[in-house]
Order: sequence, then structure tokens, then C-alpha cells
Amino acid sequence: MYLLEELVVEILDKASTASLARLRCVSKRWNALIKDVRLAEKRSHATVIMLIDFVVYLMSVNLREIHNNKVMVTDQFSLKDPLSKSSEEVKIWNILHCDGLLLCTTKDLRLIVWNPYSHETSWIQPRSSYTKLDYFALGKTSCNKYKILGMQQFGEVMPYLLEYEIYDFTSSSWRVVGKTTDWSIETWRGRVMYVNGNTYWLAYSKDKVDFLQSFDYSTESFRSVSLPGDRHSYHIFSD
Repeated sequence: MYLLEELVVEILDKASTASLARLRCVSKRWNALIKDVRLAEKRSHATVIMLIDFVVYLMSVNLREIHNNKVMVTDQFSLKDPLSKSSEEVKIWNILHCDGLLLCTTKDLRLIVWNPYSHETSWIQPRSSYTKLDYFALGKTSCNKYKILGMQQFGEVMPYLLEYEIYDFTSSSWRVVGKTTDWSIETWRGRVMYVNGNTYWLAYSKDKVDFLQSFDYSTESFRSVSLPGDRHSYHIFSD
């Protein structure tokens, strides 16, 4: 079967870098297309989600132009407040992206899972009142079951008491999983990242050592990863 070059380029654009290396062996034609400038240009742009002044934007970034780069706004997401009778929009305080879903905390301390394209929303009721010191993450199990991890810190000096709980979408309820004083999350470095079902963030041990902490939603357990080098080099990573 013969495919048009434009269609092949579109297909190759969806493949990972590792897959492209293998696909070069398919044929001379595919090898040439993978090295084609058209594909290079398509793959040089990355789409990122940014939060600016409590509003969520979709941005396009040219990865080939490191210097003098321009970030272009491609879309702006609007979330209406169900508690307001006016057309007032919800002000987003923080976001975490997970498989096209956004887990958002709002400026007025509410929690929501939001699909900005289908406009579907799920407002999460708290087990107790949320505070700005609470951290939330969205991930999924090996059975593709989504869960929310909630972490709340108590205390004014280390070691803090960190209590963590799980929100189950099936029962629409929270349950406490455990507590620890072994590590904490510094307020100014509490960014969470989603990768392949699990979530990761930069944590701080009671011995004042930085490490990468992850949470597995299948086993509902934490796993730590040591980080090399100077601890101060991770400040940008966590912002």
C-alpha cells in the first residue's frame, strides 16, 4: 500500500524519538522523510500549558530557537464558576496536567478536575478545609483508574508532620493513607509533575537533603530517588 508523503509525515510526527530511530529501517523512503526538514520543523514546536494571572493558556514554543525565542498563545481556557450567577470565571491558583485532564486548585481554595476541551468538570469536596499549604496530585493505576493524592503539612518547624490521603472517584470520598515526619515539601518548591501514571516532586528530608519523591497509585506507596550534585541546582527544576 502506498501512502502519500503528507500522510506519512503526519504519522511520523506522532512517533517518539526512539521510535523514529527504528522506523528509519523500514525503507529508504521513510529514512529520507524522517530526515526531511518538514518533519524537523513540525517536531521543533512544543505545546505547553501555562498559568498566567490565574488564567490557563495553551502556548507554542519553538525548541530550535533557544535565543530570541517567542512563545505564542494558541488558546485560552475559560472555567465558569458554578457558585456564581454571573459569568464570572474561576481564578486558578495551581494546575497539574495528567493525560489531558487538569487538576486545579482555585484561588478561593477549591479543588477541581477539569477537561478544558470537553468542558467536563468534577468539583472535589474536601474531607476537611483546604489550605494553601496543601498539595494535590492526579495519577492513575495500572488499571487506568484515576486517583487524587492529597498531602497536608502541620507544624511551624521541621520535622513537619505530613498527612496524606487518597480521593477515590468511584466512592467520591477521601480516605487517610498514612502520616510521616521523615520528609516534607518546601512551600516555594512544591511543584508536582505527572509521568506515566505516577507523580513526582522535589522533597526535603529531615536531614536537610533534597531528593526526588514519587507516588505509585497502584500500590499507594512512595518511592524516593537520590539526586546528584549541588542541592542548590534543583531550585529551577522545582519552580
